[in-house]
Amino acid sequence: MFLSQRHLLPSLVFCLSTHALSAEEAAPTTPTPTPSPWTHKLDLGAYLSSFTTGNSDTSRDSTIAGSNDSITYVMKANGMLNWTEDKHSVKQTLAAEFGQQKTEDASWVENIDLIDYDGAYDYSWEKPHFGYVAWGLDTVFTGAEPDDNFADPLAGKVSVGYGQRHWELKVDQQELIARAGIRTQKKWGTGLSSTEKEAETGWELFAHYDRAISDDISFWGQAEIFGEFEDAGHISTLLTAAVKVQLHNQISLDVSWRSYHETEPDDSASSVGYDEWSYSQSALIGITYTIK
Repeated sequence: MFLSQRHLLPSLVFCLSTHALSAEEAAPTTPTPTPSPWTHKLDLGAYLSSFTTGNSDTSRDSTIAGSNDSITYVMKANGMLNWTEDKHSVKQTLAAEFGQQKTEDASWVENIDLIDYDGAYDYSWEKPHFGYVAWGLDTVFTGAEPDDNFADPLAGKVSVGYGQRHWELKVDQQELIARAGIRTQKKWGTGLSSTEKEAETGWELFAHYDRAISDDISFWGQAEIFGEFEDAGHISTLLTAAVKVQLHNQISLDVSWRSYHETEPDDSASSVGYDEWSYSQSALIGITYTIK
């Protein structure tokens, strides 16, 4: 017997629905990829500036009369490699800068020379608290004349202690890290005295503030203070800061500042350079490229 049209339509709908459900159950599910514990970033930059004058030697204007033709180039590389898993994390940063300036008929002279590597292992048992082991190297591409040796002088440091990390302090996309601990540091170099080459152990205070003001503007500042145990009056302070403004896709304005102060130690053979602030500041516009 043939099914009536009234009974055929519900049966057809039931069969199609059953087939669709079976297909959905049989379809393989795509597993959610596990995020990598590693993150990295590398910023490369090339900067060039020039200053041109005409008849500056005879100009009646004091500003023009005191100027010279010059050209300056600067190469920069800033890298970051981080690893985070559960309560453990390792952060490493590398900053390398080298620049030279040429004035009229004079030879090229270095005006920027920096290699700065820092690393830290953190164990966070309860936010915002963590314990840390930190290490670092500070040197230059070319040392003092006449040898101009690579990595001469070289300063190394290792520290251990307690810290706190705070995120988004009333403003999104910002971070504050504060640490206090014990550090051992040492310098190597052909031009250093035996006293300057001695290892030093003491207390350290460290603070780093990082903020992304917008997608195109970022800022960071850092303070690092070290005091020697054997000489309570021997204290060094290093302050660094930088602002980066992305003007276009690969054109940026970089402004950086570095300042240093060190009190004279008891066993110093000379007081030159101690108990005074020294600083360097640069403002550069150039081509930058970021690798993530």
